[in-house]
Amino acid sequence: MNLSLDTISENRRNNLIKLINKYYKSINEFCTKNSLDYSAIHRYTSGNMRIGNISLKKFEKIFNLNAGDLDKSNEIREVVEFPIYACLGNYTSVENLLHRTPDTFKNMSRDEFLDYELEEGRVVGIVCDNDAMNPDIKQGWIVLVDLNDNIISDGEIYAILMNNKIMFREIYYSDDDGYLILKPSNTKFNDSLVKQEQISIIGRPSYVIGRFKK
Repeated sequence: MNLSLDTISENRRNNLIKLINKYYKSINEFCTKNSLDYSAIHRYTSGNMRIGNISLKKFEKIFNLNAGDLDKSNEIREVVEFPIYACLGNYTSVENLLHRTPDTFKNMSRDEFLDYELEEGRVVGIVCDNDAMNPDIKQGWIVLVDLNDNIISDGEIYAILMNNKIMFREIYYSDDDGYLILKPSNTKFNDSLVKQEQISIIGRPSYVIGRFKK
C-alpha cells in the first residue's frame, strides 16, 4: 500500500517524538548529544516542518534504524549493530583486534540485545573456526562476546587471544601458581596448560545462534 506524503510526514514526526521520549530526557538533550539544531528539531516535532530525506538518514543512524522505519505507522523494530571478526587475523592484542576493520556487521533487535544485559559498543561477534568447543560452540557459528565480562571465573567459557589468534575455551585455575588450564568441550582436542601472561581475555560468550549462554 502506497502511503500519501502527508501520512509519511506524520509517521516520521510521531516516530521521532516516540524515540526521543524513549531515549532522552528532552529535545534539548537529544540535540546536544547528537550535535543537532534545536530549532529545526522543534519544528519537526511540532509539525511545522516536514522531515526531509537528509535529516531522515541522520535520525536512522542515531537510532540504528533500517531505511524506511520512520515512515511506518506500526511499531519500529530498533536494532543494535555489532562488528564480526574471524578467529584467524594475526591479532597482536585485544586492542589491536578492536581497532581492526571488521569483516562484516550483523544486528539484532534492541529489545533482545538489552534482555541479555549487553552494552552497546562493548560486544563483538567472533566466527568460530573449529569444533574444539562442540557441542557448546560449533564451527561456523557466530558467537557474541561481551567485552565487559573479561574477569576469569573458574570453569567458564571465554573468548581468548593466544598466539595471535582467537579461540574459545573453558578456563580453570591450575594448582601450579600462575598457570591456567584451557579445556575444550570436544574430547578429541587436548587440554592446554599455559601461563596466564600467554593469553588475553577478550570476553565471555553471551549469545550463540539464539541461545543465551550466561
